[in-house]
Amino acid sequence: MMWKKRTEQKLGVAVYNWSGCVRHGLPLRVGDTVHVLEECAGWLRGYAVRQRGRRGLFPASYIQMKPCLVESDGPQEVITPIEDSVVTEVTQVLREWSERWKQLYIGREAHEVATLWKVMHELLDWRRQLVTGTLTQDQTRELRIKVTAKIDWGNRSLGLDLVPRVLGSMLDPDAISVVTLHQVHTQSLETSQGMSIRGTLRKKESKQPAAHNLYLALRDFGYVISEDAELYFSLYDAKKAKFVSERFLVQISRDGTSSFFNKSTNNSSTVFTDLGNVELSPQLYLVLHVLRVGRMVPSESAKRPASQRFRRPFGCAVVNVNDVLANRQPEAAERELTVRLQQTEERDFFQLHELVIRQASKCSVISGQGNYGVLLSLRLLHGSLAQLRRDMPLLLKHAVVTRKLGFPDVIMPGDVRNDLYLTLERGEFERGGKSTGKNIEVCVMVVRDEGRVLEDCIVSAGGQSGCRYYNSIILYHNNAPRWGDTIKLAVPIDSFNGSHLRLEFSHCSSTKERGEKKMFGFAFSRLMDEEGATVADGSHELCVYKCEDRHKLLNPASYLGLPWHSGMVQGAVGGNQHFGRTGREAVWVHTLLCSTKLTQNIGLLSLLKWKQNPDRIVETLTRMMKRREKRIVKFLQDAAGRSVPCFLPRTGQLKRSNSVLRVPIPGRRLS
Repeated sequence: MMWKKRTEQKLGVAVYNWSGCVRHGLPLRVGDTVHVLEECAGWLRGYAVRQRGRRGLFPASYIQMKPCLVESDGPQEVITPIEDSVVTEVTQVLREWSERWKQLYIGREAHEVATLWKVMHELLDWRRQLVTGTLTQDQTRELRIKVTAKIDWGNRSLGLDLVPRVLGSMLDPDAISVVTLHQVHTQSLETSQGMSIRGTLRKKESKQPAAHNLYLALRDFGYVISEDAELYFSLYDAKKAKFVSERFLVQISRDGTSSFFNKSTNNSSTVFTDLGNVELSPQLYLVLHVLRVGRMVPSESAKRPASQRFRRPFGCAVVNVNDVLANRQPEAAERELTVRLQQTEERDFFQLHELVIRQASKCSVISGQGNYGVLLSLRLLHGSLAQLRRDMPLLLKHAVVTRKLGFPDVIMPGDVRNDLYLTLERGEFERGGKSTGKNIEVCVMVVRDEGRVLEDCIVSAGGQSGCRYYNSIILYHNNAPRWGDTIKLAVPIDSFNGSHLRLEFSHCSSTKERGEKKMFGFAFSRLMDEEGATVADGSHELCVYKCEDRHKLLNPASYLGLPWHSGMVQGAVGGNQHFGRTGREAVWVHTLLCSTKLTQNIGLLSLLKWKQNPDRIVETLTRMMKRREKRIVKFLQDAAGRSVPCFLPRTGQLKRSNSVLRVPIPGRRLS
């Protein structure tokens, strides 16, 4: 028989002891890893990993083959086992520790021998669980972290080297920087020091504020509206009398929730992130606004199909979040509760949530059939969103992220955000010769100065994709509507300059067969001024111009020269040859900028663009000293990166550079 070179299954483990009692035999012990080179009639030829210089023969029945990856490195072959890296590390560690255990046994170190024996058996048991592959993904991840922490604890106790790792996985020292390697080593040392002999990690008390998140899931909607419904969830701080989060939208078809939950594209759960210090918000409420989408008058919905679909108020419900926050343990289970919708007059729909909180008499519960109500599931989650996605992948698999209106308490250097929030507050319009009020709908869009409407930049709520237009709710026969709609304008950074916001107002007929919309006016607002500062936060009174033909707005140059807010108006009546304005019509909007790239601060903007006026850098830095640190820290990375060159001496400009260095910095002493 001829020896045949083996090309596959070249890695094996000895399952029996072999004394090598034949010519050219290779003695083996149980657990020895062998590399197989050749085979012949039930015999193998190769070498043991622990003694690579000696090659010999051994029976194939004594070896358990393992899957491996064979790579050629010149004349040498590199054999890598295809298994969990933690399992491989445990095998190597146990071999190394067994030699140290023998030395401790010979030295009669009874306590150390018993301790190491116990830890080695725990690692064997944990390795067996990993090899079987019967654990869930979460259990496997937790066990890997526990195993590596135990290994680091043992290496530290035995005076061996520590292995740099992140989340239980070893790092390649050649693939990371020295600073990162030092940070990983420090973290591994702290983890090993916090590891107890029982295999549990001692939790350190952190002085950093814990990140709180609220998980919300819609379980059932027990109301029959006979039309499509839109459910908007948001967080409201009753103490500050303002909403503190974006809106989360769940759409329910007229067929009910059964058709909704059967569609995998719909999302019925969300996570409200960055709640901050919840103890400081004892009056935090979850607010649910329900709109019906269909005809103007509900009684006409079932008679014939509607050619126009209008968003109309239906009801509201509130939940005191502190009832859920009573149990703040991470392992706390979800809490299910049923809320009842309440209603009031349409003109008070914008403040219906406040009336429900105060239990005002103007509110009344909407009746239903049987066990009616909205069934919700709430749960408080602790930790960052990235950590929660790792720890609870199944719970948050389809959950939508609903962000805070504003920045979180802690802003990380890599966080990039560029959101402009717009709230339609209220409007005042003329009756226009009608005996009743108008049914006013606002159409919001972002338009470039050349007339092109930006695509996919208006986000109505969390879980929704961007769109070109947003249509507001309609209050029946009301010339002074209060909407309260908040939307997000996700405008690209390079498109802020040269774009403007346009609001088109239409009267929606409720008597005509087609239910047509007739435009009667518009308003607009600049997103950025000529100096590059974004529109300021707060309420803005916009001028309303009369326009009944939408085609006149195709060229924005016909109206961009007009005053767009009340601070620019000089007379009660104004306009141009295309559009007229009366002082009796206006609309109020509220804007809030959450951006790490755009700013409303002229002083900070001057610092970021100091190269345009280098002679005024000293004045700019002096003015920045008087600014609030919270506004500056959001742009600290960009400000520091762009301002460092102004401190460097340049040819012919050394004197100015030295003067910059003498500018005092708060909290620092100059030598």
